[in-house]
Amino acid sequence: MVAYAICINIIRLLVEYKMNRWLRKLCHGILPIFGVIAFALWIFLFSTSDRECYVFRSCDVLCDKSYKNCFEKDYTLVVFQTPLTGEEVFRQMDHCSNNFIEKFLLPHPSNSQPKILPCPISDFDPLYATLTRHKKCALVGNSGILLQSKCGRTIDSFDFVIRGNMAPVIEYESYVGTKTDMMLLNDVMINVLAEVLSRGPRDDREIEIMKTLKHFRNTILWYPKNTEKHISQLKSIVRGLKKNNFSIHIAYSLIDIYRNIKWKYNMWRYPSSGLYMLALAESICEEITLFGFYPFERDPFDKEIRSHYYDKSFTRYKSWAHNFETEHGILESRHSQGLLHLKYQC
Repeated sequence: MVAYAICINIIRLLVEYKMNRWLRKLCHGILPIFGVIAFALWIFLFSTSDRECYVFRSCDVLCDKSYKNCFEKDYTLVVFQTPLTGEEVFRQMDHCSNNFIEKFLLPHPSNSQPKILPCPISDFDPLYATLTRHKKCALVGNSGILLQSKCGRTIDSFDFVIRGNMAPVIEYESYVGTKTDMMLLNDVMINVLAEVLSRGPRDDREIEIMKTLKHFRNTILWYPKNTEKHISQLKSIVRGLKKNNFSIHIAYSLIDIYRNIKWKYNMWRYPSSGLYMLALAESICEEITLFGFYPFERDPFDKEIRSHYYDKSFTRYKSWAHNFETEHGILESRHSQGLLHLKYQC
């Protein structure tokens, strides 16, 4: 029995030896070939599925077809052309996964300055466009101080008017004007708007929002933050706009510009919607005038004012997230430098 066991072990070792030799040959010969094929296939599928990321990461600035309106990637807005299809995709560069392509296939020479490479945004998708540049822009805040201004006609005279968070204009025309080229949506309003468009308005504020939407003519609704967190709301808004045949464009930022704005304005807390509006205006406008940017409870004559001009009461809105007084100091500093104009009376 012992001799039999010894013979069996010797045979098993010989078989394993031959198998090991065969496996070594396989590893040195056939497997590398399969590996190269699999790697090439992975690259093809990876770059195809993230084609838009490949295009954008190979560019420094994004332009329209004429190359007259070009913007840095950080402040490029992707604007969906009308009519809306209901199939819109809100892909930002922050969500792209092809770091391999960026790192290995598109490196900048280490011994030279990277060249500025402009690309037409139509390379991303022929349905998309960028914004156009403007001479004079008005940014309209929501402070109750607007009710003392009578600036409506002045605001409407600007080339491009930006407002925030579905602030109403109907019944306030003499104070805030009616022209609305762009409306910024914050996180709260994007949820509200999605609900209102899907189920209809239920209270006075929601009825006001629907009236505002009906008033828009080729207005751009802009969401500047991370689209991945609100993709369902964005798609719901698109479906609602299409269903109601509203004359409205949808836009989102190519990159979530939250960190850029904090760095640009040296902010410790979360930047408010007003700073997002200002950052955009500083990239597309030659001259900027701000109306209704006033965070204080009383006007310069010590008269109490509403937090929002459309509020029915004097309820104060306190926020731990924003430091409105600090932001107002930033605006005043830029005003004194001649970089923008703060206007309280017209």
